Amino acid sequence: MSQRQGPEDLLETAARVLREHVAGGLSGKARYQALMVANAIAIAGRQVGQAPPQELADIPAAEDPAALVEAIREGTLDGRTDVFDWILRGLRAEVGVSNPRALARETVQDALR
Repeated sequence: MSQRQGPEDLLETAARVLREHVAGGLSGKARYQALMVANAIAIAGRQVGQAPPQELADIPAAEDPAALVEAIREGTLDGRTDVFDWILRGLRAEVGVSNPRALARETVQDALR
């Protein structure tokens, strides 16, 4: 008996089947559209499986991006490595959803330095 799959697994399977079994039998605009839909399904699957970044309880500006930008510009958060780490985690989470290969390249480049 197989394990029950979560929604992110089901969406990834659907995207893979669409890419590997359906799009191959198509050509031209229909193939392009099938691959575009497969990519959108894969992104949705990664979004479903993504854990939200931890919030910074002591920074009210974290709730309001414009206020966070203003606090950074004013220097209010200078020296706060936890804020930098929080922003970086959020950006990596978003890139991990939209373009996970970019993070894989970053890891390889870091290892070569």
